[in-house]
Amino acid sequence: VYEIAVKNQGTERDTGIQLTATLPESMEFVRGDGETEVSNEGKTVNFGQLKELAPGDVVSWTITAKANSADKARLKVELK
Repeated sequence: VYEIAVKNQGTERDTGIQLTATLPESMEFVRGDGETEVSNEGKTVNFGQLKELAPGDVVSWTITAKANSADKARLKVELK
């Protein structure tokens, strides 16, 4: 289970926040939960757009994935 948290550390509202994650080759998506809808397409996990995040606010998601083989696996998360 991966936990992802995003915090607005600034002094202004953030808008149009978009997250994507890429699972390692050795893993497969099982499910996702959190602040917005979570879906997957192959190794890519898509999170619904967060319209705004006020200063100091924190939002979070979890991704449950299944390991298909043993290795050093890292989840890549991109925030726009």
